[in-house]
Amino acid sequence: MSGIKNIVLLGGSNSIIVDGLQKGLKQNNIKLSNLAVGSTTSIQNFYELKRLKNKDIINNADLIITESNQNEIGSFHNSREAIPFNIIFRNLNWFYKELYFLNKKVLVILFPLNEQAINNIHRKLCKQYGFNIIDLQFYYDNNQITIETMDNIHQFNFITRELGENIVKHIKDFKYPRKDKNLYNDNPQFDIVSAQDMIVVEGSLTIDTLKNSMYEERVCKIDETVKLKFPLKFKNYYPIAIHTWNGGIKNAHGVEGGLNYSSMTLCNKDSLIVKESNFLNNVLEIHKSNFQIDENTLLYYNQKEETTEYFISAWSYHPNSNKLSYLNLIAVFVAKNNGNFYTQCPSLDELRNENIEILNEYNFNWIIPPIKKYEGIIAEYCKMLRLVPINSQQVMTSNEKILGAKDRVKSHLAYKLGAAMIFNSKSILGYIRMLYVLSYIKERHKQDLDLNSNLKLPKLEDYADYNESLKIKEQLSYQLGQALIKAYNNRWGGGLIKFLFWDIYSIKKKYRRKNVSHSI
Repeated sequence: MSGIKNIVLLGGSNSIIVDGLQKGLKQNNIKLSNLAVGSTTSIQNFYELKRLKNKDIINNADLIITESNQNEIGSFHNSREAIPFNIIFRNLNWFYKELYFLNKKVLVILFPLNEQAINNIHRKLCKQYGFNIIDLQFYYDNNQITIETMDNIHQFNFITRELGENIVKHIKDFKYPRKDKNLYNDNPQFDIVSAQDMIVVEGSLTIDTLKNSMYEERVCKIDETVKLKFPLKFKNYYPIAIHTWNGGIKNAHGVEGGLNYSSMTLCNKDSLIVKESNFLNNVLEIHKSNFQIDENTLLYYNQKEETTEYFISAWSYHPNSNKLSYLNLIAVFVAKNNGNFYTQCPSLDELRNENIEILNEYNFNWIIPPIKKYEGIIAEYCKMLRLVPINSQQVMTSNEKILGAKDRVKSHLAYKLGAAMIFNSKSILGYIRMLYVLSYIKERHKQDLDLNSNLKLPKLEDYADYNESLKIKEQLSYQLGQALIKAYNNRWGGGLIKFLFWDIYSIKKKYRRKNVSHSI
């Protein structure tokens, strides 16, 4: 394959995890435009498709990848957010129809989360329009896989990374949408109302630029003194989503974006919507389908009204939550009161019971990594590693010192890697699978560190069993793991070659002198 290919990635957190799907897609012959945002449904994918600043990126795309089913399923089943099913159905139909009329190669990825009704909306639309599909949920069902995930939702990075690599290898094999002269675009007209273009009725806006490694947005800060109106040309339009980014504060409760939340009110002459968003960059659908903008519709920061639309990742119910004193608004996504609003929504049971067969030419499940083979490896090491979690239980001794230093040291990445190397060096099969095992352990360890980032533990020397923990650091497993980490950090300087052909030998020799028998 020659020449640079442009891939546009639309999705949720599966698409923004650094070492996962996007890393696999970032090959030398690929220019990747990652427009994904975590914790968002297809409405964010759709919104990015319609943004003026993305016009050239979309027009130049050789392949558009979209994934959103896990977030739709999660938000639909969440007892607080509970996105109405008809809104999910409507928004997916709008989004896929807009994709079809771009006449670009489209690849839909269904990540494993089993709500057949929502997954079947995606499958039906892929079949209708001739979109390429990688259906991981079908693969899991067909192979009876119950693999552990990194955090109950996301696949392990080495799996999605390999999937991304396979997508790039087969980019020429993906098909264009099928031709159908009877299809026409009956979607309504869509528009994006920037917060800067809204009419300030009360107070004054503070405009700022928020930026991180992935995103850069102009935001308008709306505090309790500010009220905004829509320009008159948007009268009778329906608000379908809101884009906010309430960052810019020092994290009051650690790194968790959900604990820092904000709330806004939209009201017209007949009703109001009170919607929560979190600290992070989010595009969230409006649940209320019959709310129309009139000449007096106001948007303002919510101080007191009761919430009508929750968000799965805004944890206002948590005892440690922190309500911000402002809302950072970027834009409101609106639809004109014309076109097809997909009011005839099929029932859940109807969709759940439907068997949808994708034509072979559009079915790319054959490029899914051999997850079935990985299942046993991952299960085995989940069991092994969870014996010693990072936040090990601490036991108080009679002299008021705590035990737990040994467990703390055994939770170090060096010990885990070394133990796995020894365990797998006892058979040919173990050697074959060792690369995947070590990759899994590294990713699982990083995930544990992230989950326990706010955990405050005593210094190691304050534990009663501190001296015993130092002996563990001298064990073969710890020394091997430590050497591997050092070699990996110097991999471009030949560290891994030195590790394979010298470090292992010298460490083994040292332990043979001590008459310690281990395999490696």
